Amino acid sequence: MRIAIVGAGISGSSVLQTILNAPEMESVDFKVDVYDNKGNFATGVPYIQDDLALLMNSASKDLSLNPDNPREFDEWVAEYSKDVKSNENLVYRQVYGKYLKAHFAPSYEHQAVSKIIAEVTDVRVNADGSASLATFDDGWQPHEYDFVFLAIGQTPYRNSYNLMGQENYIHNPYPTREKMPEFYSSDRVGIVGSGASGLDVMRYLMEHAEFDAPVTFYVRDTIFTATGVPCETDVETSLTFEWLEANRHPDTGKVALDTVLETVRADFSEYGVDWYDVVAQWGRSRLSDNVRAYHSKPQDLAVVQRYFVRAILILPHIFQALNLTDQQRLLADYYPYLTHMRASVPHLTMGRILNLLQENKLRIVDGLSDIKVNASGEFDLYGEDGILESADILINATGFEEDIIEAAKQSHLLKSLIKRDMILPHDSGRGPLVAWPSAKLISRSGVPQPIVMLGNIISSTQLGNNNARLIAQQGEISANCFIEEYFSKGDLNA
Repeated sequence: MRIAIVGAGISGSSVLQTILNAPEMESVDFKVDVYDNKGNFATGVPYIQDDLALLMNSASKDLSLNPDNPREFDEWVAEYSKDVKSNENLVYRQVYGKYLKAHFAPSYEHQAVSKIIAEVTDVRVNADGSASLATFDDGWQPHEYDFVFLAIGQTPYRNSYNLMGQENYIHNPYPTREKMPEFYSSDRVGIVGSGASGLDVMRYLMEHAEFDAPVTFYVRDTIFTATGVPCETDVETSLTFEWLEANRHPDTGKVALDTVLETVRADFSEYGVDWYDVVAQWGRSRLSDNVRAYHSKPQDLAVVQRYFVRAILILPHIFQALNLTDQQRLLADYYPYLTHMRASVPHLTMGRILNLLQENKLRIVDGLSDIKVNASGEFDLYGEDGILESADILINATGFEEDIIEAAKQSHLLKSLIKRDMILPHDSGRGPLVAWPSAKLISRSGVPQPIVMLGNIISSTQLGNNNARLIAQQGEISANCFIEEYFSKGDLNA
């Protein structure tokens, strides 16, 4: 049999590793072709060799991809070098890339694996149920595949203000070594958005340029997520896979949201934490709240942040075990606060931001509603009451396009899948609809497809999957679902 994996980042590499290590596959004659348009096998784009200003936004203790050894990454770092962290106590992103290469190296050296540097632009399902791939340079490939894993990761960057292609507008800042222009001290530079990409851009600019005017974050309303607070307690969670199985309804397999909330409140009670009080104090995005949290280091917030980091691997499975009404209730009433506090700005990073604000090297302008290019080629930034100010260079950090139709305007592959009716948009409007837990694509026609889609692009189904461990876990789950399905059909030796 022959398998294709499109995308060689964490999810694609985890699929490959799982298939190669599965005992069931030892008696199977198979080949795996791994396609990556840049040849970044094992790292994908996020963790390639790039500027040292780019950092991991998670603590090193939370970055192991070995489920049997949560300390694997820390142990690898200790052997690798002492010079792996910045003055924000965060690991350089390219160092994590080297860990990924080491972690997945045996898989890419396997005799059954072929590495192909090419951009896959089209996929079709043939009459016999196999799939064929086309690449940008060579067209349709000679091999037919029994199964295809589209581990394509993120959707393209959001084109919120229709500025893509405009001079002095950097739509996608990565890799920064290639995308960032030569800056002049007189440039008025703005970062549109203040999420993780915005922090990367800020760090890059502070390391490589000097400006007469402060660099400006332009945002609609959310300034930053909550300040990360060092936790003085070893926090545990009752939300585990064992808990989930024990609390499923015997007939429907569903779990009630109230049961989940009751468990979380009981866990928090053990640490003297009131969820509603934490939300009331820290559930917003005001800069004054970030300042207050940075200096006071509130332990109730720290416990909540650490709790949901510990629970990250089970959250998508709990979400999919809820009925539709409970899912909507969770997304409306709880998830925004959970995300705001879990995806926090690292503590020392917030300290750096506050220092830069005080030194007048950085500023924040909120209330952004539109951006237009004026007759002089400058960017006019608008609020509700008119022009806020103008900028010479803008760098996009608004995040990834969640609307699959809009995303397809920047992706040959997504455009082809939509034209072939192989993608059905998720009910939320964000990303494609996939089956759970296999992540198999559900087509508009409803015809089964031998295709899985993985990465942050399926975040409407795999809730909260902008996390390395969660992405790796889903690659493993999808690969095991594939193996189980094909063994049940008796097709693996075909």
